[in-house]
Order: sequence, then structure tokens, then C-alpha cells
Amino acid sequence: MFPAGEYDHVFDVELGDIVMRKLPFNNGANAIEAAEKFCVREGVGRANVDQIRSFVSQHSQSFATRDLSGAGGASA
Repeated sequence: MFPAGEYDHVFDVELGDIVMRKLPFNNGANAIEAAEKFCVREGVGRANVDQIRSFVSQHSQSFATRDLSGAGGASA
């Protein structure tokens, strides 16, 4: 089970048994980490992490989130 909340995407993933599982993902999040968590939660072998990561990256906006702390960016 994944934590309730708002996500940019909640992907349906079918693992070959006709049961759809949910994979939540927010734009700017780490796709590898999301894939690893999904595999652990669903009892899927780690050999599937790269395929799931690739799917998430292709179907989400894989840009970094904005830095609202004021660090970095142009200096005056």
C-alpha cells in the first residue's frame, strides 16, 4: 500500500496476472526509487526495476522540481 495523497501520476501496472497495481509518482521524483519501492511492495523481482523506471520516465514529466530555497540560480 502506498501513502494516501496527491500525486502527479498514478500508473496502472499489470504484472501478467490481469490484476492492475497502482504506481504513484510525482514529477521531479526519482524514477529508480519509485520503481524499487513498487517492486518491494508488490513482491516483484529487482530485475524489473529498469523496465519500470523506463516506463515511468517515458510517461511522466521527468524535469527537476524548482529550488524554492533560494540556493543556486543567478547571483546579483
